[in-house]
Amino acid sequence: MNEYRPLNLSYKGDRDYLHGSDIITAIFTNFPDIKKNISIKFHKTSFHPIFASYINASHLSELKKSTELNAILSYRDETDCIKIIAITEDTSKEIKSRKEFEENLVTKGYKIMDSEIFQYKPIHGNFIERVIALYKELLRNTVSKGPWLFVRIDLDSYKVNSKSISIKIVNEIGGNMFKASITTDYGLIGSIYFIKGPK
Repeated sequence: MNEYRPLNLSYKGDRDYLHGSDIITAIFTNFPDIKKNISIKFHKTSFHPIFASYINASHLSELKKSTELNAILSYRDETDCIKIIAITEDTSKEIKSRKEFEENLVTKGYKIMDSEIFQYKPIHGNFIERVIALYKELLRNTVSKGPWLFVRIDLDSYKVNSKSISIKIVNEIGGNMFKASITTDYGLIGSIYFIKGPK
């Protein structure tokens, strides 16, 4: 790996870990060439300051076997080149900052019909915050109260200004993972995955 880029994130609300939506948003900010075929997979929770770095595909399997990898992101840039970014944490340092966060404001105004949740007018939160919070709300209302852990999101492209979002459960994988489709003003744009966490 090379060129470690610190993401400089704070704890959100009363959480003692870094929120997936903040990690994803920070990656998009620090790597503006992320354009399409985006896939982000979380391997473990981040409790310490994190860094992002490009890695070669040849090093990926070795890194996955280690305990260092927190998340991995792959995408295609504007030249259609596939790139991979690894997220790791510095366990020797602590996060001392915290910001306010009320998830109920992010999901405010949602409606649920069967296995699908809708929000047409965003009140609070960016696109990624809304998608993650809405899907968790859907699972809590239709499957179980949880806890639920966000582990993956796949996006055809990164659209940040969609007013409407609908998320529909499409598959249960192994009785523990739930996949849902993401539809916006631009149509179907991707999928999101949660797993049941330990109680």
